[in-house]
Amino acid sequence: MKRSSSERRNGRMNRTLVLALTGAMLLSLSFSISAWLQAGSGKRIAYVRTGELVNNYLGTRELKSTLEEKSQMLRNNVGTLERELQAALADFQQVAGGLGREELQARRQALLAKDEELKRYADAAGSRSQQEQATLTSGVLKQINSFLKEYGALNDYDIIFGTTLDGSLLYGAEAIDITAEVLAVLNSNYEGAL
Repeated sequence: MKRSSSERRNGRMNRTLVLALTGAMLLSLSFSISAWLQAGSGKRIAYVRTGELVNNYLGTRELKSTLEEKSQMLRNNVGTLERELQAALADFQQVAGGLGREELQARRQALLAKDEELKRYADAAGSRSQQEQATLTSGVLKQINSFLKEYGALNDYDIIFGTTLDGSLLYGAEAIDITAEVLAVLNSNYEGAL
C-alpha cells in the first residue's frame, strides 16, 4: 500500500525526534566523560540508560502524543484540500466538453493553481511541524538534563553517565545503574507539575 506524503512526513518526524534525542544525549555524555577524566578516581559515579529514560519519561510520551495529534490534524487538512481538488477536477471533466476554448483554458489554469497551492500548503505545514517538533524535543531534553543535574547534586553524585545505542558506555555494573530510580522520580515530578 502506498503511503501518503503526510504519513511519510510523520515517519520522518519520528526518526528526526529519535535522532535529535540521541544526539543531545551523546553531547551530554561527552561532557560527562570529559569531566570524569579531569576529576580522577574516587568519585561517586552512576549511569542511566538514556534511551529507556527518554522513551519512558512522561514528558516524552506527552510530546509524542501532541505531535501525533498535530500530525493527524495536518493530514486531515491536506486530505480535505485534496478531496476539494479532486471534486473540482471531476466537475471540470464533466463540463469540459461544453466549454469554449478560453473557458476551458481558464479552468485548467485554475485547477493547476489550486494543485500548486495545495503542494505549497502541505510543504509549509510540514516545515512548521518539523520546527515545532525540534522546539518541543529540545524542551523535553532540557527538562531531563536539568533534572539529572539536580538529581545528581541532591544525591551526591559526582558523575552520571548516559548510555546510548552507539555504545558510548560499553559496560556498567547494575549496582550503579540508576535509570529506574531516576525515571520514577522524574515522572513523579512531572505528574506533580501537571
